[in-house]
Amino acid sequence: MCAMHSAAYSRSLASRLITSSCLLPTAGTGAPRTLTAAAAAAEPGSRRRRRKISSSGSDRETYSISSVDDDVFAAVARLGRFLDFRERCTTEVLAKLAALGYDRELAQRVLVALQREGLQSDARFAEMFVRGYWRTKAHSPSRLAYELRSRRVAQQHIDAALASVFGPGRQLPDRAENASNEQEEEMWQQLVEMCRRRAELTRTEPQQKRRAKLASWLQRRGHTMSTIFRIFDDVGI
Repeated sequence: MCAMHSAAYSRSLASRLITSSCLLPTAGTGAPRTLTAAAAAAEPGSRRRRRKISSSGSDRETYSISSVDDDVFAAVARLGRFLDFRERCTTEVLAKLAALGYDRELAQRVLVALQREGLQSDARFAEMFVRGYWRTKAHSPSRLAYELRSRRVAQQHIDAALASVFGPGRQLPDRAENASNEQEEEMWQQLVEMCRRRAELTRTEPQQKRRAKLASWLQRRGHTMSTIFRIFDDVGI
């Protein structure tokens, strides 16, 4: 499943889990109830477990959102729109739970439940973040890596996200003809096109001023002076 479809699936799953149409068994009775009802009338201490035979034949214990205690149900219900809006990293989820008044121990249990159900993933968040900020803001790979580290995303997820967007080297080439593969060449051309549109906004101004504005715009996004001078050449200013 591609990243886009995976993210859409996870958001859809989140919606199904937190809406009143999602029926779950009431502890000890087998009667259906809604997840939102669980948030309003939690039954503390209940915990439902399911056992499953793995493909290797060993008996193992598995959990799902419908198998954890009602405190977790309530917290997931309150996170509904927050999770549905976009992908979230671990730090964001824990911060949101703290803002809602949940203690650290419960927040960790909620996080584990979300991750088991595929509703929260730092790997998906990292790729979404890199693709989004590159496409809309032209942030450099180094700036994107810095932003993800500041959100405490693991380096392995950062590397994977950068490789997915920028290619195995996880960097932009210094110009199109020096790209080591088609993906790098495409990313360079995208940057040039974004800069060309920016430069068009100042076409009536003196060249020195146009260059200064474009250079400032690129520097704020983490691009080096070497890249900036190459851009000047390719944009033609």
